[in-house]
Amino acid sequence: MREAANAGQVAPTDRVLVIDGLRGFAILLVLFFHIYLKTHFAFGFDAFGLHLDAHSFIAPGFLGVEIFFFVSGFCLMLPYAAWTAGRRGEQSLGEYVSRRFWKIVPSYYLALAFVVLFYPFDAHAGISRATDVLLHLSFLHGFSVVSFDSLNAAFWSLAVEVEFYLIFPLIVWGFLRAPVVTTTVVTLGGLGYSWYVAAYNLDGTFIWPNQLLSFLPLFAIGAFCAWIYERHLRGVAIADDIRKGCAVGAVASVAVLAYVFEWVDRTTGGPAAWGWENAHRLEIALVLAVFTLCGVCATPVVQRLLGNPILAFFSDISYNVYLWNGILMAYLSTHMQVVVPFGPYGFVLLSFFGSTILGYALTRWFERPLMRFRFRTPLALWRSLTTRRPASTSSAP
Repeated sequence: MREAANAGQVAPTDRVLVIDGLRGFAILLVLFFHIYLKTHFAFGFDAFGLHLDAHSFIAPGFLGVEIFFFVSGFCLMLPYAAWTAGRRGEQSLGEYVSRRFWKIVPSYYLALAFVVLFYPFDAHAGISRATDVLLHLSFLHGFSVVSFDSLNAAFWSLAVEVEFYLIFPLIVWGFLRAPVVTTTVVTLGGLGYSWYVAAYNLDGTFIWPNQLLSFLPLFAIGAFCAWIYERHLRGVAIADDIRKGCAVGAVASVAVLAYVFEWVDRTTGGPAAWGWENAHRLEIALVLAVFTLCGVCATPVVQRLLGNPILAFFSDISYNVYLWNGILMAYLSTHMQVVVPFGPYGFVLLSFFGSTILGYALTRWFERPLMRFRFRTPLALWRSLTTRRPASTSSAP
């Protein structure tokens, strides 16, 4: 982060409790959804004569990816909104690119290399290995039916994310001039694509409803929420009654989101669920927007609850958990009789704790050191390695 451009400015922390909570919730959804796919484990129990279960959240857990894209739009826009509000210096295009590169690419390439060299559990027969790898290395695998979910099916969303990174500077340009118009145009563009997919009966496939254009409402409305937060809500004195009302609004939006999950669960998954997602991404984005804007204005107790330490922890490690949980579960399911002696219960525990430990280790000892590295572009890194430094005159060891 650059120093503030003007005297007296303070570069703020980019942590927003509600967004941490959303991201942590999203990765838990994805993690348990992948466990469900492998085991169809009934996450429920009987108590006081009632049967309680989380099936309505587990079976449609793929909606966690929708939440990730909303959060991505929010987080990417946050520094630019803070800059226009006078809270931090301008983020240059080079800094934007380097931050995205070091955050996304090394961890992804590490997981991709492991899959290609040791365990290509989702490899497709309809494409050569060399072509498949090249498409994944260039993040172009999302444009091919045979490579879209090949090697590791979870990689498809990385292609969508990087495509959004490429167009995001243009979105920022629009936001700096007309944020409402830009949000509307980008959202309508996404809705137009979703209409086309449905009109031509492409929404029963996996690839067409999961292209970047279909997710644009989530990205755009997430970015707009960051703009509203930094420009109009952050640091503003809010009356206690309004904060309490916002807390009610945040809880109500959670209830609406639970209804959304229940509705998706009724589709029984597959093509019906893909079609439902394609048709309702605007509504999902609006529910998340209400939750976010109410959450950031709610009482401090509610904010801490929404962004509690457990969700914040999973938020921090979410990227590496996302990259590696499918790999771990594929291995466990293949060797289940050997490494999972307690059947489905053992699989659930090993998958959950194994993915968590692996995600934590890679985040702490691989991703974060790279993010802290001061030479944040490949060219600068190369120059630092090839430039001879003058001998130090210091007497310190």
